[in-house]
Amino acid sequence: MPPGTIISVPAEVKHWHGAAADSWFQHITYHKDVQEGASNEWLEPVNDSIYNSLK
Repeated sequence: MPPGTIISVPAEVKHWHGAAADSWFQHITYHKDVQEGASNEWLEPVNDSIYNSLK
């Protein structure tokens, strides 16, 4: 992704984000209308085989 790329992920959509082994990745996130008691859910990690295959 080129710098400045904006990606919108709708609520309740399962997704991952991160960098390939030979690059870096930085993200900024924001949420609107956060309700009392809201939380995020960390999903299962990507296994080494998949991570090491990323280009």
